[in-house]
Amino acid sequence: MVGKGVSAAKDALAVTHALRMLSIGGTPVIDLVAGADNLLHGAFPDLAATVVVARFDPADGRVVLASGGHPSALLLSAAAPAISSRPVGRSAGPRPAPTTSSRSCPPR
Repeated sequence: MVGKGVSAAKDALAVTHALRMLSIGGTPVIDLVAGADNLLHGAFPDLAATVVVARFDPADGRVVLASGGHPSALLLSAAAPAISSRPVGRSAGPRPAPTTSSRSCPPR
């Protein structure tokens, strides 16, 4: 988030709620950042945020990560060395629309 205090907290909650709503609605992880950006742009045209979203599937132990403008996530496992989640896309916020990157990580 850009800023601090109550205003930044309000923006952070708006981003969190948009991501949660889209995720619960079944939006694929790779589309979450752009979807949240589209939802928020009209109400918060100056909002800028970086995000990392992870979706864990307990059935097979896989994690799918999507990033928008945030540094790569570091994936840790007791069984293997740490790996980076790879490239990042552009952050959510002022136009043009953000880009995202994603990576599916199998269980170790």
